[in-house]
Amino acid sequence: MVTAKNGLTIKYLSVTGFFFVCFLFLSLCAHAQGSQNDSQSVVDRLTQWFDSVFEKNNPPIGVQFKEWRLSRNPPSPASNKMNEKKAALGKMLFFDPRLSGDGSMSCASCHDPKRGWADGLATASGHKGKSLRRATPSIINVGYNEILMWDGRAKSLEDQALGPILNPDEMHNTRKNLVETLNSIPGYIEAFKDAYSGLRINEDRIRRSLAMYQRKIIVRNSPFDRWLQGDNEAMTVQQVRGFAVFTENGNCILCHRPPNFTDNGFHNIGLASFAAPSPDLGRHEQKPAQLTRGAFKTPSLRNVAQTAPYFHDGSAASLEAVVEHYSKGGEIENNLSPNMIKPKLTEQNKSDRDVESSWHLAPVSQWLLTVIISYRPPILVSVRAQGYGCAARRLQPERQGTCPTEETGRLGPGRARSLRDDRHSATRRQA
Repeated sequence: MVTAKNGLTIKYLSVTGFFFVCFLFLSLCAHAQGSQNDSQSVVDRLTQWFDSVFEKNNPPIGVQFKEWRLSRNPPSPASNKMNEKKAALGKMLFFDPRLSGDGSMSCASCHDPKRGWADGLATASGHKGKSLRRATPSIINVGYNEILMWDGRAKSLEDQALGPILNPDEMHNTRKNLVETLNSIPGYIEAFKDAYSGLRINEDRIRRSLAMYQRKIIVRNSPFDRWLQGDNEAMTVQQVRGFAVFTENGNCILCHRPPNFTDNGFHNIGLASFAAPSPDLGRHEQKPAQLTRGAFKTPSLRNVAQTAPYFHDGSAASLEAVVEHYSKGGEIENNLSPNMIKPKLTEQNKSDRDVESSWHLAPVSQWLLTVIISYRPPILVSVRAQGYGCAARRLQPERQGTCPTEETGRLGPGRARSLRDDRHSATRRQA
């Protein structure tokens, strides 16, 4: 028989149980909301972390890396200052197949805007489809470079402009025929007079016009560029982490220097093709020396995701293959560049992915893609927490993870650790 006392006990327990269930339900809801907030605040937490390691508290992270910012316009020689009419004339010339000997090729045949201003081939295709020995380099931001061509044989865009046109294996034209052809076209006669104050067509003005147009092929509004300007949301945490790898233990920055991702130098990176019986000697053909044997110019990484395959011989089909090549320290050790230091990459460094990205590239690769790309792909950007100056100095294993403040003037020990911490997953959004 249920007594009054027992009835009160049952009612008490029922009420207590009801409130306990409500409390549990609300707790679960709060936890779920907190988890969502944590996911949304990854960039904010990363910003706070950077504030704690830089001497000057400045919320935008990217603005700390001023050395990576490109100037608005590349430098021009005193003899060929930027002029819009001359640049427009240069554009006409660049896309005109009549500049070639048989009228079948233009400059854009190899430097196609739809293919990252390259051609998408392992090695270039020349006159009558002849397969050439080197890949077509992209000309994005070429005006910022101090020396041109894989072997550095051109000192300026003016010096390089007519090279492919007059090369018998490429556009297969002659100086005389080039000038005579353009002088037979009324539209060009008027365009040259308008751009050069009534002066006629000649070889030098053709050269200068082409060079001027190529200086206008600029990419400086990628997610990486916007990040540098202070937009913390322009890049995902994963991409920022890729930048840290690129500029730290990846050792990429030893050659791909700011602001245009090139040191304008020449390096033998240990490609398998250098073991061939008669390998392409690269820079050695222009400047004979032991160190230049098999050395080729460091390319810029701008819009790199659009310019596969990679290397001067087109031997790497993807950015993943590029990262794998460097992670092994190259294929051939003979005459290897001193900068080819085998990086210490963790599995996360090599395979970290943003699940919402269709590119699924390693952080270093992705970094390359962002820096390098102003449109579709989530470009890879090398952003190092420690300041790029440390990369070349922190070569010994025992020094990994530290870079004395007195060396950089900005950062102390252990500052990149949080960027590589598995606990901080990348924000799930596109760049």
